[in-house]
Amino acid sequence: MVRAEYSLGAKRIPEAWRKEQRNVPIPELVDSILRGLKADLPCLGWQVVTGGFEEAVLNTPPPLWKERKQF
Repeated sequence: MVRAEYSLGAKRIPEAWRKEQRNVPIPELVDSILRGLKADLPCLGWQVVTGGFEEAVLNTPPPLWKERKQF
């Protein structure tokens, strides 16, 4: 269940870029995952989870997206 919500959240990132040319901030991603799980965290727990996501992205950034050529 958690993995499924995480996967849905991860799919929102390229979708937001394609549709809105914007990045999905980590707090927004965490919020969407928690809503999908119907879970609520106390403020400190939310900060710990969000901080963990941010640290993971900084330590292992996603690969750069190559623009596809249109013919």
